[in-house]
Amino acid sequence: MGWRSKPQQPPHVPDEWPEPSLEPRVLVENADDFARWATRRLLERSGFEVADCSGPDAGHGWQCPVTQGEPCTQVEGADAIVFSLDLRSDEGREILASHRQELSERPVVAEVTAPEAGRHRDLLDDCAVVNPSGLGDLVGAVVSALKDRSFDH
Repeated sequence: MGWRSKPQQPPHVPDEWPEPSLEPRVLVENADDFARWATRRLLERSGFEVADCSGPDAGHGWQCPVTQGEPCTQVEGADAIVFSLDLRSDEGREILASHRQELSERPVVAEVTAPEAGRHRDLLDDCAVVNPSGLGDLVGAVVSALKDRSFDH
């Protein structure tokens, strides 16, 4: 019996939004597969329609449209964004800046550590900032950010 290598995981390609919905739509941006999955499941169980994206990690085989100067259909279709990409990277900062500039009417809940929040205070202006370890706080921040909005996709 010959040696067999472990099958490669397919690259994560961002979800497309399904058919129109009356549920609020949240885009989860997180490079960590498990954290992205856990956040997605938590938000779905809380009544949100969720799409997710792994961000501009060069190893996944696709180009992030935002870093290419193009619009992102996942962002455009979202009512709120949970941003958990690395603000230490140029791409992470570029994506968050693009969200804030192009989509200022949509709330962004940013999962960042306190030191990162301090370093990027200007970039996080108008974002709801939560600690990455507080998934319960995350749902509350999304609910609060979407308060008083109607959803008729």
